[in-house]
Amino acid sequence: MFSIFSSETATTAVNIIVILGFLLSVAYLFVWILRKIRPEVVDERFTKKLETSTSKQNIFAFASVVLASTLFDLFNDSNYKMIWIVIIISILTILFHFIYDKVAHTNEAIRHQHEYNTHLTLIEKIMQCKGYNLILNAVAIEKIENRSEEIYIFTENLTTDIPKDAISDLKDDHDNIGLFADLVQVNIPKGKKYTYFLKNNLENIAYIKDYYAYHLSSHNLRAYAKNIAFYLVEPQDFTFFSELYHYKDDLMHDMSFEWLPSLGELGDPDKQFYLELSSSQVQNINEIIVELKSSALRFKHQSIEGTADES
Repeated sequence: MFSIFSSETATTAVNIIVILGFLLSVAYLFVWILRKIRPEVVDERFTKKLETSTSKQNIFAFASVVLASTLFDLFNDSNYKMIWIVIIISILTILFHFIYDKVAHTNEAIRHQHEYNTHLTLIEKIMQCKGYNLILNAVAIEKIENRSEEIYIFTENLTTDIPKDAISDLKDDHDNIGLFADLVQVNIPKGKKYTYFLKNNLENIAYIKDYYAYHLSSHNLRAYAKNIAFYLVEPQDFTFFSELYHYKDDLMHDMSFEWLPSLGELGDPDKQFYLELSSSQVQNINEIIVELKSSALRFKHQSIEGTADES
């Protein structure tokens, strides 16, 4: 048994640095193994902090190796053996982390590519079966909506067109709340016509009032209220499983898009996907619009002047 400490202050300092680097490497390795074997034991926040500090740990271990190599002549024979043991273990630890990170990142990239290919295959099958033409993200949908004169929206509720802080009683919290709120707020003063078809329930009536309060509260905007219409459809007659957008403009043919909720990250317009309906489906939507306008209950907000009468 030999001691790694000497009486010299410089040697003691080097010993402490090397030991700390070694212990830190061992501690990281222990936590990494524990996280793989018993992930529930390691706190998630600590895991993230540990992952972000991996590079710092490696730098510290490497610095201890360099410093020890530079000052190894301060050690006697027994300490010389110990320091090389520490150096070798530290280097192996660094190599292990480096190789593992590369392999992990490669496996993660392969997994994401596999998921992407699976989703792409699913989309292709859906498009073939239902006759869809294109798939667009929310950014492209916004551009189409900007150049449309009439916008028809079939939706379970209005939360995508109202920001979260403007909703008085939020029933269903999700990251897509307010996704198109800014777009609608810009388009209303341009005189664009928005027509919504929703399920007839108290929740949607409350959302409609929030919509008016947010988008048409200004006296200057009340003149545009006549361009906004809400039709409440009885739940048994509302057959839309995801949001559907229908656009009309004199300069282009009618277009319809259905939101694909199974893909993308909520709240990110670049990763929200919409499938374009075929020409025959667009014609069917036009017929549904005419039918619902004559059969569904049109909501009238009593406090807003210029709204259409309730049918």
